[in-house]
Amino acid sequence: MTKTEHASYWQQQALGDWETVDVLCEGKKYLQSLFWLHLTIEKLCEAVWIMSNEDDILHRTHNLNRLLIEASLSLPDEYAILLTELNQFQLEGRYPNYLYNLYKIITGELTADYIQRVKPLRLWLLSQLPSD
Repeated sequence: MTKTEHASYWQQQALGDWETVDVLCEGKKYLQSLFWLHLTIEKLCEAVWIMSNEDDILHRTHNLNRLLIEASLSLPDEYAILLTELNQFQLEGRYPNYLYNLYKIITGELTADYIQRVKPLRLWLLSQLPSD
C-alpha cells in the first residue's frame, strides 16, 4: 500500500465509526458512544501520522496527543485539551475500576456535548489529509 492508500484506509474506517457514535448515543449507550468517538479521532490521527512519517508502521498506542505530536502537527490548544479529555474514554474505559467511575458521570448531555465539540476537530483532522 502507498502512504496515501494507507491513510485513506484509516480515514474510511473513521467515517464508518463516526456513524456508530450517533447510533450508540441514540440508543443511550453513552460510554460506548464516547469510546467510538475516541476511536474515530484515533483513526484520523493515525492517518495523519502515516502521512507525516517516513515509516508506515504505527506504534501501538491509543494516545491521541502522542500520535499527533509524532506527526509534528501544530495542534491548536483547544484541540490538544479535547484530545486529552477523549483519551479517558479509550484508556480508562478498558479497566473495570475506571469503568465504574465513568458510568457514574456519563450522561446523554455530556455525550452530546463531546460529540458537538469533536465535530470541528474531526473536520480539522480531515483537512490535514489528502483529498480522495
